[in-house]
Amino acid sequence: VEEIVPLRLQDREQALVAGVLANEAFVENSNAVFEDWVLRGRPTDRALVRAAMDAGVSKVELERNLPILLKIPFSSETKYIASFHQEQDKVKLFVSGAPESVMARYLISEDEQKQAQEKLGELTERGWRVICVASRDIPDGSTAPSHEAALSLRFKDAIKDLYFIGFIALK
Repeated sequence: VEEIVPLRLQDREQALVAGVLANEAFVENSNAVFEDWVLRGRPTDRALVRAAMDAGVSKVELERNLPILLKIPFSSETKYIASFHQEQDKVKLFVSGAPESVMARYLISEDEQKQAQEKLGELTERGWRVICVASRDIPDGSTAPSHEAALSLRFKDAIKDLYFIGFIALK
């Protein structure tokens, strides 16, 4: 990870959180000391988890505090990964993926959209691979459906009106 570029300065840590939770990498030996963790997964996913670890953000701790309900894996069709987590009385959605795919699903002002497009252009001009991260709170965290297929149907249309967090640039 070369640079973390939140749209709003206060969202830097949220960018890391979204990048870690909307991610398919896993810690093989989570009972070991933090520094001795062995990460498995795609290189991009591992890089995101490593950057978060370097900033003191623990994937294992996040997943303990925000239990996963459903993960929609990355696909070449959608070009994003979505992860739904229980947070007290709501469901927290995190999305990371190709900017063109994720940016089509968020709500921001015209000024913020212009700012985001300019920053995306700067990052891609440097030859970096850019991932866009976003989130959304879904009210009524009632998780009555326990079967993944039922949850998938329930959250099928929730990947819209996202809160745009920012970009993560990778070399």
